[in-house]
Amino acid sequence: MRSQKRFVNTQKKKISKLEKYFTDVANATAYVNLKVYTEKTAKVEVTIPLPYLVLRAEETSIDLYGSIDLVVDKLEKTSS
Repeated sequence: MRSQKRFVNTQKKKISKLEKYFTDVANATAYVNLKVYTEKTAKVEVTIPLPYLVLRAEETSIDLYGSIDLVVDKLEKTSS
């Protein structure tokens, strides 16, 4: 339970870095899906629907936190 809360807090913190790109949007919600596979890999999918477009990125790696970092990097590149 403690590690789950830590993961959620880390996820929120990393994704909130994207807020600086959406100053003209009153309310943006990020939808995050996480899948862990038997091959010891983790897939993170993030979708942010906006009034004028939908941002989406996904990444799979052996490190769950690394997957989050890679997804945020992808979204930052498409947003800037």
